[in-house]
Amino acid sequence: MGLRERADGDDRAAEVANSIESSVVTGLVVQARSATVENTHHHYSRPRWAVFAAVAVVLVAAGVWFAVEVDSGPEERGDPISLVGAAAVVGDREYARPDRLGTGPEYESLLDTTADAYRPPSDSGFVPVGTTTVSFLLRGNRSTPVQVTDVRPEISERRPPLTGTLLVYPPPSSEKPAIELSANLDDPRLIVRNPLKPDTAWFTDHHVELAKDETQQFSVTFFGRLASYSFRIAVDYVDGDGNPGRLTVSAAAGSPFQVTGKPADGRYGIVFLPNFPASYGWYVCGTRPEDRCLR
Repeated sequence: MGLRERADGDDRAAEVANSIESSVVTGLVVQARSATVENTHHHYSRPRWAVFAAVAVVLVAAGVWFAVEVDSGPEERGDPISLVGAAAVVGDREYARPDRLGTGPEYESLLDTTADAYRPPSDSGFVPVGTTTVSFLLRGNRSTPVQVTDVRPEISERRPPLTGTLLVYPPPSSEKPAIELSANLDDPRLIVRNPLKPDTAWFTDHHVELAKDETQQFSVTFFGRLASYSFRIAVDYVDGDGNPGRLTVSAAAGSPFQVTGKPADGRYGIVFLPNFPASYGWYVCGTRPEDRCLR
C-alpha cells in the first residue's frame, strides 16, 4: 500500500510540473486540476527539482529575448539638430548708430583715405539700415531624419529708428546673389517667405529633412523700415519620434541680430559718405556742393 501511494503521489507531482512547464513554454495559462491517477506500474517519475530548473531556464531565456527585442541601441545624446559654426551677417549699403559719432579713434578711422578696402564698421554700435541677411548652416544629429518645420524671427526689442550717425558704403562691384528667403519685421505675422510668393510662408510649400550628419544652408533677408529691431531666429523641428523642439540662432556671443529703419524726415546727426571711386575711406557729408545729406 505504501509503495502504491508513493507512486500515485509522484505521478501527480509530475503531471502538475509538466503542466507548469508547458504553460511557460507556450505562453498559455493552464489551471491545474486535481486528479487521481491509477497506475499499477512502477515507472520513472521526473524529479521535481529538474522541472523547476527547466522552468527557470525558460524564464531566463524569455527575459533575454525580451531585452534584446526592446533594446534600440545606444542613446543618441545632444540636440537633434545643431548650428554649424557661427551665423554670418551681411547688411546692405548703409549702417546707422543711435548717437552722433564724435571725434575719436572710430571717427578718425573712417576719415582715413589710406585704407585698402571698405570694411564693415568695427564698432558694434552700427546697425544695418533697411535690410540684413543672416546665413546659417544646420546639421542633423539623429539616425532617423529630423524635419525642420519653420524658421522665423523672434523680436526681443522694438525702438524708433536710429538717427545719430549714418555710414554709407559705395555700391557693390558685382550684383548680389539671389535672396533665398525673406521676412518683414514690420509685419506682425513674422513669417519667412519665398520672395516670389510674398504672401505665402515658405514652409507651407517646402519640407526640409536632415539625416544624421546632413547639412542645410539657410539664408534669410530681414527687412525693417518702421523701427529699429533686435531679434533672434527660431528654428522649429520635429525629431524622428515625433517630439517637437526648437533651436535658437543668435549673433556673435549670443547677442541678437539687429536692423533699423530710417527716420521719417531723413535727418541724421552726422552722415559719412564714401570717397569712392577716388579713394577709400569716408568724409563728412555737407563738405561738398553735390552732397545729399537727407537720406
